[in-house]
Amino acid sequence: MGGCSVLLRTDRAQPPVVNPMDTKSRLLEALQREAMTLDELAVRTGVSPQTVRYHLPTLMRNNAVRRVRVGRKVYLVNGGPGGHDQRRVLLKHTVLRELHAWIVRHPGRRQVDIVDAMEARGWPPSTTQHRLQRLEQTGIVHVKRKGGNVTYTAEGSL
Repeated sequence: MGGCSVLLRTDRAQPPVVNPMDTKSRLLEALQREAMTLDELAVRTGVSPQTVRYHLPTLMRNNAVRRVRVGRKVYLVNGGPGGHDQRRVLLKHTVLRELHAWIVRHPGRRQVDIVDAMEARGWPPSTTQHRLQRLEQTGIVHVKRKGGNVTYTAEGSL
């Protein structure tokens, strides 16, 4: 009887089988510590950006992850209990962090003083005012309006 025999090669390394829940858990665990961009999350967890993109809709649908836009960047944040305060996410933006730090070092300064100081750094006045408004709206800086004077203060650490 003629038969066919099949030889199986067992010397090839087989890729490890990864449970999708393990991947989601790793993504969520990383976002518990800090907000990050999709690419940062991929690098931090050792998961490809495509895999992160694949899992994001499910995580967002379940309110486990939220997107927060800061300038041109989109950060992924923990959407559950103990999630990131949007103020901390906003301060990941370098120029907003720089403006916040200046106000911390110079509390009670008038808006005109802040605009002048940032203009010396090359920021147009309208840009500084827009950034001050963003910091005010999220409660990062506190504004006092008295007559025609507007003064700013900020807490040192968030």
